[in-house]
Amino acid sequence: MTSAAPTPPLHPSAFSTPTFTAASLFALCWLVYSQAPMRIQTDSIWSIPIAISVLREGNVNLDEYPEGIRSNPHGVVLHNGHWYGFFPWGPSFAALPYVWARHAWSVAHQHDDFVSARWVANAENPGLDLGYYARAENGIASFYVALAVAFFYLTCRRSLPQWQAVTLALVLAFGTSLFSTASRVLWQHGPSVACLAAVMWLVTADRWTWQRAIALGLLLGSSYIMRPTNALSVAIIGGWVVLTQRRWVFAVIAGGVGVLGPWCALNGFTWREWLPPYYATQRLGLDAGRVAEALAGNVVSPGRGLFIFSPVAVFALWALVSQVKARALKSYEWAFALILLTHWVAVSTFPHWWGGHSFGNRFFTDVTPYWAYFLIPAARWLATNATVPMRVLAVVAALFSVVVHTRGATAGEPWRWNDTVDATPAHIWDWGDLQFLR
Repeated sequence: MTSAAPTPPLHPSAFSTPTFTAASLFALCWLVYSQAPMRIQTDSIWSIPIAISVLREGNVNLDEYPEGIRSNPHGVVLHNGHWYGFFPWGPSFAALPYVWARHAWSVAHQHDDFVSARWVANAENPGLDLGYYARAENGIASFYVALAVAFFYLTCRRSLPQWQAVTLALVLAFGTSLFSTASRVLWQHGPSVACLAAVMWLVTADRWTWQRAIALGLLLGSSYIMRPTNALSVAIIGGWVVLTQRRWVFAVIAGGVGVLGPWCALNGFTWREWLPPYYATQRLGLDAGRVAEALAGNVVSPGRGLFIFSPVAVFALWALVSQVKARALKSYEWAFALILLTHWVAVSTFPHWWGGHSFGNRFFTDVTPYWAYFLIPAARWLATNATVPMRVLAVVAALFSVVVHTRGATAGEPWRWNDTVDATPAHIWDWGDLQFLR
């Protein structure tokens, strides 16, 4: 009888492949994100109960939680005799795999049904503390944000050596709002940024396939379900596909319809409209004075400015401007730049442009992968042509960004800075009381 041939040892190079490195970055980020202690729930507080309702009753209403709604009605509206969450339901759909897995695990191990017993009992409690769900929200959001980092690394790796791609991925992971905002709880930003990072990875691919094109449509549609401002990515990336990748247009459309079709049908059944109230354009405003302040505030104000909280973004802006002057932008890079510009304008038309009880530049969170993409040419320049002082400045900017967003993810005082910001928005311009230095 012959013995089976021994399994050949794993070659060391297997541990340096882009896929292995991406998986390692994903695991590292998920671990760090899920252990960082700040989990401030505001708009996300009903995301888990909605997911439970979908699994238990096959609907998105919250009628089964009357006592909880009575004690904590934030983000809940009454429509046609039913209670619904006002904020997008996309994050609740993103939570379904986790909630279902917890339920299945409990049943398989003959424990009390985790979903229908413990979580639901809490949501039905007259003294409802929705902070009960913060840990679960954090784990789910951390998963999606870690996935975004992995996709961003894979995008960088196409044009950068390993160490530079890993460095930029870590800057994205811990020196931006992905750390201090998107990964904290199950707001819209976590699943949204995962969708857009994956979109960017697909768009920058050298070789397209039908599967990739369909996936692009699915991800674009999913990003819109997560957050309405992603309509800009849908429109601009969609237009780019029509202009440059005509062969794949119908595959992209099919993917988008596959996710947006059922979502629109659900809205029609629930709201009697194709789009829910949160997506109404009437929520925006065009007061010239306020928009001008918001345009400046979203990028340079001490309380909400992108370049203040992530000064490494200055290098991305410099690289983008340099590429434009040199006429070196690829067609999809023009699309990324246009998304950034229109997103900046769109969030600045929102009357509540500072994002309420949040940390730093929350409204720029979703497009973070787009501006971070332009750190790729900046990294190439720094590694080859930059002076030593400029390289030192870049390192300092990156480290400062990491320190700032680490404070947002780990310290309570910067979040308490928000206690008066809605009542006195001028606080956003107070250089004597910086949020991240609280």
